[in-house]
Parts: sequence; C-alpha cells; structure tokens
Amino acid sequence: MNSSFLISDCIIQIIKYLENDVKSIYCCILVNKAWSYTTIPYLWRNPFEIISNENFSKAPRLIQTYILCLSETDKLHLIYEGFNISKTGSAFFDYPSYIKEINCNLVNKSISTWFKKTYFEHESINEEKENLFIWKLYDMFFSRCNRLFSFKIGLKKYGSFNYPNFSSFFGLRQTITDLQHLAIYFRPSDNEQINEQINEHISKFFKKLLTFQCHNIYFIDYKSCANRDILVYYDEKNIAYFKISELIKLQHGLRLFRYLDDTSVLNFEEASSIFGALKNQIKSLTHLELRGIGFNDKIIQCLKLFENLKFLIIINCYQDKLLTEDLFPEPEQLSIAKFVFLNNRHMNENLQVAFLKLPNYNLKSLTTDFIDNKKVRDILNYQFPNIIYLSTRIEKNGFVHMNWISNLTKLSHLVLDVSFNVLGYLTYSHIYNFGLLLPSSLKVLHIDNEHFSPHILGNLLKACVEKKLSLEILGLHFDYRSRINELYLYTILEYLSKSPDDDLIKLKELRIGVGLNKESLEDIFPDKILKIVKKNVPVFTKKNEYGYWYSNWIRDDCNKFGQDSLIDV
Repeated sequence: MNSSFLISDCIIQIIKYLENDVKSIYCCILVNKAWSYTTIPYLWRNPFEIISNENFSKAPRLIQTYILCLSETDKLHLIYEGFNISKTGSAFFDYPSYIKEINCNLVNKSISTWFKKTYFEHESINEEKENLFIWKLYDMFFSRCNRLFSFKIGLKKYGSFNYPNFSSFFGLRQTITDLQHLAIYFRPSDNEQINEQINEHISKFFKKLLTFQCHNIYFIDYKSCANRDILVYYDEKNIAYFKISELIKLQHGLRLFRYLDDTSVLNFEEASSIFGALKNQIKSLTHLELRGIGFNDKIIQCLKLFENLKFLIIINCYQDKLLTEDLFPEPEQLSIAKFVFLNNRHMNENLQVAFLKLPNYNLKSLTTDFIDNKKVRDILNYQFPNIIYLSTRIEKNGFVHMNWISNLTKLSHLVLDVSFNVLGYLTYSHIYNFGLLLPSSLKVLHIDNEHFSPHILGNLLKACVEKKLSLEILGLHFDYRSRINELYLYTILEYLSKSPDDDLIKLKELRIGVGLNKESLEDIFPDKILKIVKKNVPVFTKKNEYGYWYSNWIRDDCNKFGQDSLIDV
C-alpha cells in the first residue's frame, strides 16, 4: 500500500513511534494533506520544549505564529497599546487547541526573546503593557486548548518572569480537569515584590486545583517556600490546611512525587502534613524524591509504609534535633530498585547509615557520596548482592578501602567521581590493586575528574587486562578544557593493544566529556591520534551523560527521575 494513503490510525501509530524525533515528525507533514492534518497536533502539543533545545533561536517565530491565532479583538487591543502586529493575518491551523503541555518558564522566556527582536511603534514597552501581552497569550492557550496533560509554573531555569493570575481565566476548569503532570515551584520569600506577586498568583491557581477537584494527577513536582500564608488555606472553622497535602489526598493514583524545600527554613510542619497525605497513596506511589526537607519521627514512620516504592531520592536533607537513634528507620524496610542518597551532611553519621540500610536485597542501582564509612562498607558487603549500577564519590584514601567491591558480582556499571584530595593518598599500586578487585561482570567504567592522571589511568587499565575484564564502554570527564591532552588517548590505545589477537578487549565506545565546552573532538585532539583511536574504537564521542553526576543531582531543576542511571533496572 502506498504510504500516502494510510488510514489515520496507522499514521498516528507511526507518529507515536517517532515521538522524540522532531525532525522525522516534521517530515511527516510534507507527505500529503492527510499526513499533515494528523501530524500537526503532535508537533504542536509542546512546541516551547522543542525550541528550548535550540537556545530559543526560533522563539520569536513561534510567538509570531501564536499572535496570528489571537482573536481580532485581542489583536486590535494590542495594536492600540502600541504593539507592531498585523490585524489581518491568520494561521493555517488552530495551533493553541493542540497544546497539551505548558512550561510557563519556557513560554515567558520565548515571549521575552520575541520582545527583544521585535520593533514597536514606541521606543519602549513598559512593564504594564508587557504583562498585558503575556496575559493575552495565556488566556488564548487556556480558553482554546483541549485539556492540558502537563503544567509547570515557577521554575527558574531560564530566568525569573512574572505570570498572570491564571485563576481568572474563564477556560481554566476545562483546561486543568484532566491534568496528569503538575510542577509548582514557589519562589524564595526574599522580600522581593515580584516574587511575592508570583507566589500569590501561584497560590490562587493552587486553590483552583482543589476547587475543581483535579484528581487524575500522577506526577506532582513541588517546591515550597517560607511564607506559610501562601502555603495554607483556612476552612469555615478557621482551621489551616496545607494546599499541597489536600491536593495529594485528592489523587486517585499518585505515582511520582518530588518535594523540594529550603534547608534554611525548618519547615517540619508542612513536611509532616505532606507525608500524612502520602499515606493515601501507599499502593500507587513508585517514585519519591526529597530535597532539603527535615526528617522527624513521623516522616520516618511513614516512609517505611511505601510498599510499592521503586525509586527513592534523598538529597541535601537534615534531621530534627529531637530525633533519637531509637526512632531511626530499621534496615531492609524498602524493596526499592534505585536509591540516590547525596549531600545529606546535616544528618548525623548514624542516621545516614540507617538510611543506607533501608533498601533490601532487591536494590539494583545506588548513587551516593557517603561511602567512605566502615558501617556503609559493611552494608555493601552483604546487603546489596544484586547491584548492577553504582555511582559514588571517592575521598582521600577511599581506594584503599574498596575491597567490598569484589563482592558485587553482578555490577555492570561503575561511575567514580574522584575528589581532588585523593591525590595526596593515591599511589600507582593502590589504583592497580583496586583494578584487580573489580568484578568480572563490569562492562561500563566512568571516571569523573581530571585529577585522574594518564599514568593513574594506565595502571587501572593495566589491572583490568590482568583481571581479564571485558570493558565495553569507557568514559572520562574533565571539568576544564585545559586539563585534557592526547596522553589520555595514548594510554587508552596502549590498553587496546595489550591483547590484539583475542577477544579480551572489546571496547565498543569511548566517551570523553569536557565540562560545558562545545568544541568538537577534532578541535580538542590532534588529527593523527584521533584517527588511530577511531580506527580502534567503533564509537568515539564527546557526548558523556555520566559527567557532572554530583552537581546534576544537587541542583533543583532536575527534570527527570532516573538520571543517575542509563540502564533500565
């Protein structure tokens, strides 16, 4: 059958298969009218996310397209206020009706980019008129889109922007009734008027979610603030309820919950309220991320109830001073597959150990910077025999105490962030002995730090040859361009030449990342050595997803669960 005459159901299945391949979806528009009409809604369901990947270079054109979709009344109003837009042009499709996902931060950044590249009749547009323009676009989105799937507000990744009062939009109920992914980030209460105004608008929108009984949300991404009046509402009896807790209770099947708080604000009251509400989601909750929250006995007692939890993240958290050791979590309470435990230095050592004992033998992926501790090493020796992915930070003489790693007989992925203070303790024999301890199951080795010199790397790879390890992927990450040179490549080539006549060394991919440097490999290394490496390694790439493992987890704008691992566990 000619592909031009496929029925729409077949075309839809093809487009769904190409969901993350925007260029291919765009090509589908060009086949014929049937393909075009079927494809356009998918291409325009989340257009702002697409342009953000291109540094907003296409943002002005996107905003211009949406301007064409404005009603004639709105166009005339904007023209009257001094905006240089056409009142006669119109779009080929009703693009606002296709929107399914809105990230307000991306929308506002796109509008800001459009402002900078557009001429007006007046020399400048004041803040009041800019807010009018923003209001017009959002009002169009909310009145014409056919129910949102995802809505994010308050994130600051691309800057700080003002938002309209969403609760005043007439089409709000229909738009958010079937919302499934919600991200609400309140701004820090730093006495800035703009932040207080934004928080007020977000708070009113939050209240609407409760009023409209939005109960189909499966992923809530929430960041709190210090202003209690913003976070709560009062009933007829003047009893205060935390809005986020009431929203959690409403849900029919919450699966993912991310909670970010400010460590400078000891907000135990809200945290306890949230965990009390999460008890209603014990059966459905599978992913839980906690950043900057305080643990007290109530929260710990709730945590062990999540019997279906598969992924737990605890970052930059602290403990209630009244929390005594007899209230610490008991070992092997959770049957989780992935556990991330980082930067929890505001907890005492024994509580950190207790948390690392929480998972049972089903744990397969562990990311932690708290491994240079004898009690933790004892846990790794016997409690987690099924780990296949380990990402950790090596401090001081940490390589000397890595005997336990030989017991991880299923380990296939190892990511090491080597601290600069290791250099004063590390010898060639230390790193060689560590290499001999690596389990024969290891397939992927990544080292994240430029302090790991070519000679140290060479000794590690020498031990891998001696141990007859068959590495498939080797990754190196450097924070600065000046720290990398071709000696690393010569060291790797020497490793590849150790056993050229057998199948011992099967390196399929070499990944070298250099901070935020955008230079190509050809700009970093001499042509001669580059050609030799490419001849010996099937894939040699600068793309290195493992780099920045530590800072990626600490920052607040992490968007996806599971970034600690490239494997499906």
